[in-house]
Amino acid sequence: MILLSDLQNKTTKRADKAVASDCVNTGLTEGKHCSTCGEVLVAQTVVDALGHTEVIDAAVAANCTNTGLTEVSIVLYSVTQNELKSI
Repeated sequence: MILLSDLQNKTTKRADKAVASDCVNTGLTEGKHCSTCGEVLVAQTVVDALGHTEVIDAAVAANCTNTGLTEVSIVLYSVTQNELKSI
């Protein structure tokens, strides 16, 4: 027979893995819980999503020896909003 007092003295800490956030999804910090009873010893906290960063590459004018490029707007960690086009 296992007594409650025996279980209370034998807490086994288990790590709850951290989850990385990305551009749209929140993450979690590492936490800990007791593997015997499930009590949370160190709560995981929410880490904010990173968001998007817009980068704009300026247009390059064409001349008699070189092709030019249209302006391109890119959102890092997401899809390209405009495609690069030769002019």
